[in-house]
Amino acid sequence: MKKVHDANIRLKNFEVVQKVWLYNTRMKLFLGKLKSKWTGSFSVVRVGNHGQYEIEEFDYHVRQVVNGYILNPYLEMKDIHEMDKELVSFIVTPPVYEDY
Repeated sequence: MKKVHDANIRLKNFEVVQKVWLYNTRMKLFLGKLKSKWTGSFSVVRVGNHGQYEIEEFDYHVRQVVNGYILNPYLEMKDIHEMDKELVSFIVTPPVYEDY
């Protein structure tokens, strides 16, 4: 079981000054229908040896050390335009217009 689990883990590598989203682990207790579980944007300040990252919030300049498994890359519109069309279709879905 451990070998199968470890084979499915995707390692995330972030660089200094890269923007990231932070997963709000406390949202499970106060789950709202339209509330997002991701907060951000944060900037990576320091990369640790064992998967920990020091991130800084843009507005208040508060720093915190978090594990890398609760971070996701923050994509801006210019980043999405540079990606392949197949990959972007999973990230951004086009609006569906129906005639009534």
